Amino acid sequence: MTNDDNQTTENDEGHELTGKQQAFIDHWFACFNAKEAARRAGYSAESEHSLEVEGYRTLRNAEVWAEIQRRWSAHGASAQELVNWLAELRRFNPSVLLDADGNLDPVQVKANARFIRRFEYNRFGKLVKVEVHDPLRAAELMGKSFGMFRETVDLVVHDLDPDG
Repeated sequence: MTNDDNQTTENDEGHELTGKQQAFIDHWFACFNAKEAARRAGYSAESEHSLEVEGYRTLRNAEVWAEIQRRWSAHGASAQELVNWLAELRRFNPSVLLDADGNLDPVQVKANARFIRRFEYNRFGKLVKVEVHDPLRAAELMGKSFGMFRETVDLVVHDLDPDG
């Protein structure tokens, strides 16, 4: 199996990927950002915007996406499962963890443990505080995974010299 930019390789599912596509996938798993993965994989572009477009197109390539899903599945989760979990996390309302008096409800805490980042107990072993995962961060990760956010802004300045 070779990884040169112009040569193709077959993955376990029989999909043909170029060396750059393989590198893109490796880098995408490292940063979950299509533009940055394209940059790290060696895609060339005239501007940050065109690099962003190239990353977006590469991420949506059928063979590339199939390989991403295959790798996720190999680790026990599909890409769709991750997106679904992030969406659920983003929509979670932490008030369900409280009883009518505003205290933590142990039954609800246990039922919603997947949304809780950290538990804090007092010296008697009673649960006194929980920290939930950040819904804004979940939304950001979802957007980054689909290359939706621009990290730079392209600015074009025209010569304003009337004699030019």
